[in-house]
Amino acid sequence: GGWCACVRMCGRFACGLACDELEEVAGTKTWVNESVVKATGETRGRDTYAPNHNVRPTTAVPVVRMLQEHPQQHEQQPQKVLQMMRWGLVSQWAKEVSNYPLINACSETVEVKPTFKHALKGGCTAIVIASAFYEWFHEPSATDEKKRKKTTPVKITSSESLAIRMAALYSTWTHPQSRAQLYSF
Repeated sequence: GGWCACVRMCGRFACGLACDELEEVAGTKTWVNESVVKATGETRGRDTYAPNHNVRPTTAVPVVRMLQEHPQQHEQQPQKVLQMMRWGLVSQWAKEVSNYPLINACSETVEVKPTFKHALKGGCTAIVIASAFYEWFHEPSATDEKKRKKTTPVKITSSESLAIRMAALYSTWTHPQSRAQLYSF
């Protein structure tokens, strides 16, 4: 999940950059194509990336991470890559993939909560590139037809850059029967 400091992370964001813009912001044109593999064997990479102005939990989006092909070869330098991952951290020990995933981690507890501690200590860090994120403004006295407080999404962008970079922790979950892997953050 993305890191936050005493604030709740957004529940939606936009990754509206064209592929070339995304690669420029990421600082790499290298993609890991086997990144999101579902039990069906489906893979996603550069050729399946499309800008999305309404990214919600469980959506696969590109993230930047460091990849070391052969960790036992210490002289090999890790390579910066783009990789499609599912938004919503699925712990490697989870029995199944939840439809209600963890989408944020607070800096105050990231080192002690087992779900995040393992990813942090294992160096499973990444950068999520967004063109915007959304916060919901709660109108104090307005309600909808079901008497719920009325909320309005407010789009937050950077005035200085095409993109906003958000820190993330990721995990690799392996399906118990098919052994297919799911990368999530």
